[in-house]
Amino acid sequence: MAVEEPGTPMATLLYLGQVHSYWAESQHRGFAVALTIALVATVTAAIVESLPLRANDNLRVGVSAAVAASLAQWLIVGGM
Repeated sequence: MAVEEPGTPMATLLYLGQVHSYWAESQHRGFAVALTIALVATVTAAIVESLPLRANDNLRVGVSAAVAASLAQWLIVGGM
């Protein structure tokens, strides 16, 4: 029985919740944008996770996912 990673759905919901918060009223983003950014971060984290490097896995996966999500945010939405 395979264990499914909840990365993309959870990241999508977190991003969507963040951009629809009370302080970001003028900058609503759609579900498709949230899903795209979450997919970019999740796929990047999966690729980095599979690399056979000796560095701390927890650090490099988290940092690479954060950088990928930030870059996707900047490319898709622009500066926020």
